[in-house]
Amino acid sequence: MAEDGAVSGKYLMVAAIDFGTSYSGYAYSTREDFETDPNKIIVNNPYNAGAIGLMSLKEPTCILLDEEKKCVAFGYDAENQFVDLASDNKQDSYFFFQRFKMKLHEGFLYEEVFGDLFELLNSMMALYSLLNGLINRGSNTQYRQIISPFMTATEIGGKEIPAIDVFALSIKALMEKVIEVCRKQGADFIKIEDIKWVLTVPAIWSEKAKRFMRQSAEKAGIPEENLLIALEPECASVYCQYLKTEHMIGAEGGFKASSPNSKYMVVDLGGGTADIAVHEKMEGHHLKELCRATGGACGGTSVDDEFLLFLQEIFESEVIKQFKIDDPESFLLLLRSFESAKRKIQPNTTGKVSIHLPYVPLSKLCEDYHQQKVEEVINSSSLHHVVVFKNGHLRIDADYFKSFFNKTLKKLETVMQKVFEDARVQGVENIILVGGFAECELVQKTIRSCFPSKRVIVPYECGLAVLKGAVMYGHKPSYISARVVAFTYGVCVAKPYDKRLHDRNHLTMFNGKEYSKDLFHKTVERETDLEIGTKIALKFITSQPFQKYIKIKMYLSKSKSPMYVDEDDCSYVGKSILTVTYPTREAQHVSVIFTFGDTEIKIEKAKNDTGDKYEGSLDLLSEDHSDEQLEGDIIPDILLIDN
Repeated sequence: MAEDGAVSGKYLMVAAIDFGTSYSGYAYSTREDFETDPNKIIVNNPYNAGAIGLMSLKEPTCILLDEEKKCVAFGYDAENQFVDLASDNKQDSYFFFQRFKMKLHEGFLYEEVFGDLFELLNSMMALYSLLNGLINRGSNTQYRQIISPFMTATEIGGKEIPAIDVFALSIKALMEKVIEVCRKQGADFIKIEDIKWVLTVPAIWSEKAKRFMRQSAEKAGIPEENLLIALEPECASVYCQYLKTEHMIGAEGGFKASSPNSKYMVVDLGGGTADIAVHEKMEGHHLKELCRATGGACGGTSVDDEFLLFLQEIFESEVIKQFKIDDPESFLLLLRSFESAKRKIQPNTTGKVSIHLPYVPLSKLCEDYHQQKVEEVINSSSLHHVVVFKNGHLRIDADYFKSFFNKTLKKLETVMQKVFEDARVQGVENIILVGGFAECELVQKTIRSCFPSKRVIVPYECGLAVLKGAVMYGHKPSYISARVVAFTYGVCVAKPYDKRLHDRNHLTMFNGKEYSKDLFHKTVERETDLEIGTKIALKFITSQPFQKYIKIKMYLSKSKSPMYVDEDDCSYVGKSILTVTYPTREAQHVSVIFTFGDTEIKIEKAKNDTGDKYEGSLDLLSEDHSDEQLEGDIIPDILLIDN
């Protein structure tokens, strides 16, 4: 769907799903409510994590499947049911997945730049794992997977199923919650097709990542035409357009995100990633991106990782690993206790920070591994000077507890500083913090101290900014008027060989003539400002008589003007196979229109000089193969560009 206006009248409401690394949630509003009061948005009810009283406006991104791989529960219900199963030693027949989005994010992010290298490494490691497995059946060797519809996700017990199934079932669980709430409020007639669904993703994600999420959502039951992929910091920026100054902590002095020509940086601090975008408010209620979105793996879960390393330093990694396997209920309680303390920590906190420590299961493990009691293991560790065990709790020195944040916040500062060094961001004096991790006052104070000349603003309900903004964006995608292209995009073509331009390594003979193959034909250049829905037309020529199919291969590059698609900084993005409606002996000239500037790259249409339309779509998840066949016909691997 083009991002050029309000939602069509056939949709009764817009529902947004914020599918996060740590926590997920949903929100919605009717078309009528949006037209009268855009802030009238219904969000999921607060959740109670249980014994430790941890309240949350979202629930954990985790899902429990039965032995037939059907969804049993999602979120806190999934956690609680899994620990009940583990208590009865019945967990082996189930699949429990948690925080699986971040693992896939890493693959998506790195494959975009290092795809060819990872493909080689993946093949080598797969071979190694196979050989090693024959020698040692107990091997746990793992390797990074190339992103595809066939990639797998690993649950807590080590079992694997297709990752797309895990994502689809999770999205479906959240969809069903939306439908259930609507029907409880009297809208018994509401159906999935009556809703415009908005699925949020990090702005730094690759095209493959976004396409994977789209396919997951469609597999969950959302019709293609009902689905809109939205970028998380953009949604937060839209949300801020409707906030009053008094609802933005730190905005004293008159700053208003909705004022024409206002410029600001949005820093979305989620569980797995920090996502950064810089926007300028234009006339006509539009937002323009000033520099390409950036970010990194410096969200709240990075702090959790530091805490787990802390535990491993005290008890040793094997003890913590076995603790997680033997008593997942107690391990989960430990993590929830840490999460509660992580949220409550203040910049001026002194003394000790208490974390509930499940004594009984750890006591047995300490006796088995160390022949010592829990207290003795702690007192004899290298960290005995910063932690004690008392009344069933780890009592950690407050300053040391704050150090769990240091690495994450330093990385965040580095990423933000790099953005401010961009010439296009000069004059941007306002930083808006959103996301669940931004609720932590220690994070807020650190950013203020790192950027003392900037105004740091935290909106009310900053943890819901992306979710509510996604609903608003779904009603009116035209909020965003322009984006900055992150990479140079082009297609792989062949042109008549010219010794002044082309090297001999790419010389090939075709139809009795010399051609230079694997040329990178640029469509858009990195760091270019593109209006939403920018259309770029390219003309290609069929290369064989009665050719039935045309294969267009798209590549990206960090360079502005690469020559060949096999250069070091080029990566394969995806392909489109067009069906020629009426093959002819004579060469046909085919016009293909690409759409850039939206949240996803699309092929809008393709036709020849006589007006015959060609069917095809951009496949971003499958690999490319030479001598590819379709219905018994070999698809020509050479693409001729019509100059």
